[in-house]
Amino acid sequence: MGPVHKSYTAKEKLTVIAYAEVHGNRAAQREFNINEKNVRRWRNEKEDLLRQKKTRRANRGKQAAYPKLEESLLQFVTERRSQGIGVEVLGMTEGEQIINFFDSDGDDSSDFEGFDESEIRKS
Repeated sequence: MGPVHKSYTAKEKLTVIAYAEVHGNRAAQREFNINEKNVRRWRNEKEDLLRQKKTRRANRGKQAAYPKLEESLLQFVTERRSQGIGVEVLGMTEGEQIINFFDSDGDDSSDFEGFDESEIRKS
């Protein structure tokens, strides 16, 4: 059985941050049984955590690197499923269709600055 991952609310993270600011990151690690790397990351995210609802499971996971690409991919998959077509792992041809969709819809290509089309071809 794999490791158990715990998620923390914004209030819990802020409690750890307050303790770490007084006693240090390593002391907070020992006191709350939380990896020191998380304590450091949460301290860097403090301003964002202060703005969030305290009961929210805050800042879990990474943000999308290419949000417009993900929106279009969702639209693509939704359209296929509504037509009764199954959707599997995207092959190169379908990935190129998505890229062509972006090229043809008039979006400013600067929205995808740094986007490497070969990433869509990775398996």
